[in-house]
Amino acid sequence: MYGQINKLFIIGNGFDLAHGLNTRYFDFINFIWEKEKEFFINAINNQRIDFKAFHYNSNLLSIKIPVSYYRTPGYSFIEDAKGFNYFRDHVDRYPYLNYSMNNEKKIKLSIKNRFIQHISEKNSLVNWVDIEEEYYYELKYCLNNNNDDDIKKLNLDFDSLRSLLKNYLSLEARKEIILIPQIIDKLNNILQPELIAGNQTLNNNDHIFFLNFNYTNTDKQYIDYYKKIIPQTIESMNIHGELNNENNPIIFGYGDELDEDHKIIENKNEPLPKPENNRKTSVNLII
Repeated sequence: MYGQINKLFIIGNGFDLAHGLNTRYFDFINFIWEKEKEFFINAINNQRIDFKAFHYNSNLLSIKIPVSYYRTPGYSFIEDAKGFNYFRDHVDRYPYLNYSMNNEKKIKLSIKNRFIQHISEKNSLVNWVDIEEEYYYELKYCLNNNNDDDIKKLNLDFDSLRSLLKNYLSLEARKEIILIPQIIDKLNNILQPELIAGNQTLNNNDHIFFLNFNYTNTDKQYIDYYKKIIPQTIESMNIHGELNNENNPIIFGYGDELDEDHKIIENKNEPLPKPENNRKTSVNLII
């Protein structure tokens, strides 16, 4: 029998990516706009243009395109543009029209969720964005400008965004997970061949623990695999919460207790969005 042996496996986002789950914020933001592009193109294909303009309206954005644009030689939609760029580039593509026409004849694009617009513009520029950090920076900006209305709007926008994220990750989590032999080999080496073969056992006080920083349960496939061949109890925890688990709702937000503004934010009269399970929270937002 071995002496006390504690094994801790820390699971990060790379684990999901290795198994084909597109769980980066970059993937999520592009998904939002690709779906919006799909709805918009369907609306265009089924359009009924009046004598003034074509109107498109959804929960995310509204677009008004004057009918005169359709009569402009070479005017077309940029089908190969991806995500947010599809809408942004479409407006930017015809500046001579927008500058030459009066206000009633310009393309008008309005994104209703200002926070989604902010992170989409940044994501488009650098191909990367940390949504939780951006939320905290925007919250501090509103705080420094002492604008309660902007704080309310930011929290409403963020609440809408986290619902979209929850739905997106739920779709990704439905993908079939296939055990990767290279990962099995790595785990076997860490758990020791003698233990895997059943020639040795751990003491009662020994622990095998998977600490999962993801919202998904990709690691569960491996835990179930080892539970069949290792007699000891294997435990796990989704430290940031778990999709579709009311007892452990996912935590989506950002806070820095060392930041000077953190305490001010905690004491601010305008509350942060309430967690679904009514668990006490400060800056972290719980879905």
